[in-house]
Amino acid sequence: MNVFRFWLERGVDGFRLDVFNAYFKDAQFRNNPAQFGLRAFDRQKHVYDMSQPEMTGLLQELRELLDSYPERYSVGETYVTSLEKTIGYMGDDRLHAAFSFDFFDSDLVFPWRSDWLLERINRREMLFERAAAWPTTVLSNHDKPRTASRYARGEQDHQALIAMTLLLTLRGTPFMYYGEEIGMRDVALNRNEIMDPPGKKYWPIYKGRDGCRAPMQWTNAVFAGFSSAQPWLKVHPDYVHRNVLAQQADPNSLWNFTRRLITLRRTHPALRQGTFRVIFRADTGVLGYERTLADIAGKPQRILVYMNFTGQPALISFVPDASPETATILLGNASRQRFLAPNQQFELYPYEVLLLEVKSAAV
Repeated sequence: MNVFRFWLERGVDGFRLDVFNAYFKDAQFRNNPAQFGLRAFDRQKHVYDMSQPEMTGLLQELRELLDSYPERYSVGETYVTSLEKTIGYMGDDRLHAAFSFDFFDSDLVFPWRSDWLLERINRREMLFERAAAWPTTVLSNHDKPRTASRYARGEQDHQALIAMTLLLTLRGTPFMYYGEEIGMRDVALNRNEIMDPPGKKYWPIYKGRDGCRAPMQWTNAVFAGFSSAQPWLKVHPDYVHRNVLAQQADPNSLWNFTRRLITLRRTHPALRQGTFRVIFRADTGVLGYERTLADIAGKPQRILVYMNFTGQPALISFVPDASPETATILLGNASRQRFLAPNQQFELYPYEVLLLEVKSAAV
């Protein structure tokens, strides 16, 4: 605990614990059971080097220390374990949060589809609610291909914009990886350009994690404005047009859309703390859900979120089970009038994202 206390005394706000469930090994030093795998790590079942019982006591001790300082926070990353086990490390006497990697395997087995996503969303809602724990939302990090590389089509940012909407409107605390706000893609590396040790060792079977770790693309200047000297990893060649400075100047850019989404989270508590309810069948290629929160006067704040994952228009009948006075468009990536009439049906355009605020006449 002395290391934590050292940094707390210097004013840090909190800690991210990297693969913390591997901090303890089996007290009897037993070997993991063997299994088939290409890498040495994969040739064993990680029974005795992960998620050992001593972990709980350490987290409780850490939480007691954190609670002795004002407004400190902890979030942990688990490895080779289930979401149920991950949630078990959270609580009033444990971590404040732990990363929930619900959507990471879609690039490996499942397509980026609204029905697959809804199945994962419903599962995590069930597990977090059962444990009375607060969810986290993670779509990308330093170990996985970037969101846009997994789901986008070419240079278009349609799916990247949908992914950003999910990240910032699902129930839970979002964690955004750098560069996602401009739709950065993985950089292609030759073997001699790989720096990640596992990538060097197992190339070409496994090329490592360097693809998603390229320098942040700030401008179209040398090395994307990241540095005046040669960086550790090479810059993605699309930095000339995909950079923060260029997207700041484009009102329709992913960067500006992300800023507007973050502003909505700040000004609309329902997006931060509200309940979650599905309002549109995801097997149509459209995912729709509602975030609702009662305000101080008892009037609910209701936000509807619609996302069309397809290149085809979809007919929407908004605000089911309600009699709205108005539905105000808060944010979208298509040109529309500001208000929608009560019980109005409308077409959701291809790849459209639409956020509505609904006020009911019955309230």
